[in-house]
Amino acid sequence: METRPLPKDRFSLFVILVSLTIIEMAISSLLLNHFSRMEGWSATFAEDSEGYLLVTRYFLGENIPDAFNTLVHYRLFSPLIPFVVSFLGKVLPLPSAFFLLNSLLWIATAYLFYLFAQGLLQSNSRALACSIIFTTSLPLMVWGLPIMVDMGAYFFVALILLLDQQCKKFNGAIIIGLVTALAILTKPTLVAILLFLIVYHGMKKEIGKTLVIAGISVTAVIIVYSCLSLELKDFFAYSSPRHQGIFYVLNSFFFCFHFGLILALWGWKELKEIRNFSLLFLLTTLSLYLPFVHNPRLLFIIYPAIIPLISVGADTISQGLANRYNWDKRFLFRLIISTLVVISNILTAFYLYVTRTLELRSIENLLKFLRILS
Repeated sequence: METRPLPKDRFSLFVILVSLTIIEMAISSLLLNHFSRMEGWSATFAEDSEGYLLVTRYFLGENIPDAFNTLVHYRLFSPLIPFVVSFLGKVLPLPSAFFLLNSLLWIATAYLFYLFAQGLLQSNSRALACSIIFTTSLPLMVWGLPIMVDMGAYFFVALILLLDQQCKKFNGAIIIGLVTALAILTKPTLVAILLFLIVYHGMKKEIGKTLVIAGISVTAVIIVYSCLSLELKDFFAYSSPRHQGIFYVLNSFFFCFHFGLILALWGWKELKEIRNFSLLFLLTTLSLYLPFVHNPRLLFIIYPAIIPLISVGADTISQGLANRYNWDKRFLFRLIISTLVVISNILTAFYLYVTRTLELRSIENLLKFLRILS
């Protein structure tokens, strides 16, 4: 096993990740602006941006027209990011404030995920590969920068898992409970993370820790929603089933992880130590993903269960090829990871062209387009 990096090594890794992330942000901005033919869409404006802008203006004390009350109440179930942006919005234009906050969250998440993966895999090179795969993934490239809350959701997934990994004392449960509440207030679908923590610690018979985490997070969320005068009917106002089915699920898996899924099979076979974590995290998150919209943006919260397996698989294949052909193992490993990065960027361009230039955002639209071509 590799030893933990020295502080100066971590600083170097942080610089590498920040540099790569900034490059990906630049590519993301260029692709979003180039392929977004839909009216008003850009590197800062996407499908749900209008609602989050309204919530931000609500926190700024602006008058919201009655026609938008239903939308505002629906989006108020994700109040944290708009609330933070409302403070930045006092000195910056709101689109710039969202862009700045999401950029910082993107950088922070890449590093937090490295720290979590290092503890999970006990390998610096594999952990760095995890973070590189994450920061160049399609969901971040498409939805990381615009006026959305998904980057915040990915951030809290990494933060909670890292805290849970490192805070072994009972007092840490209080912190984890509070952070989990913030996660749910960022995006309600992150209640899946709370479900994971409950099942995970329940299976370890850590009943006290389980009750503290669940009690604090649920109580805090209920208090906030009550203060915002939200009701259950507000949450379901725009939640009618759409874009659901096996095609959409498989499509989401492919665009999130593409050919890395093949490598993940090698990783599953090679590293038995993380199977239980990956399987439990996958099952708990999928159990709450499947009832909602089946798109890559929502599915990607499973990244801590899949990306470490991809990294292990890439490392295992590299070692096998090096042994068989007497090649340099580190070069092969870097080549495989670099190939995944290139594929992810190409798929991002393709995805944006299909969904934003051609505006084919459903099976029905795709079939209609194919009939026109034929």
